[in-house]
Amino acid sequence: MVALVRGTLILAVLLVLPACGIELAPTGLECQRMPADGGEEREGEDPLAPGGPFEGVNVSGLTAAAVGEIAENAGFGVTYRNSYTVGDQPDTGAAGYSECWCVPPTGRVSGVSYDSIGRVIVMVESGEHHTTVRPQPEMGWGCEANVS
Repeated sequence: MVALVRGTLILAVLLVLPACGIELAPTGLECQRMPADGGEEREGEDPLAPGGPFEGVNVSGLTAAAVGEIAENAGFGVTYRNSYTVGDQPDTGAAGYSECWCVPPTGRVSGVSYDSIGRVIVMVESGEHHTTVRPQPEMGWGCEANVS
């Protein structure tokens, strides 16, 4: 019964505070957030294709920071996916994890893509191996400063 009352109170607070003009702290990964001004959908498009921000650019020969700078200079928002292998890896039965980063991680750039709201995603292979997925920051690595 106590849990039901607590749950009802929490729900009431979550519904009343925004109605009073009190903004709640944003939660969830920055890599999944919608910017306030919306975004131009580019799903299915290739940023390496003619007319894209990386037309003719060998992104795998650049650092994540350099790739992000090219995207930002072309007017795009940028997030990064930092990948590493996880677990025992029996005979290349690869298992991996890709983290959300808002700052350029070190590692080898393996590609670029658009997210569902038109930002550029820079894919980075860290070359690291972890026995388990490491704990993730609530908003993503280096994303706290980017919260709007």
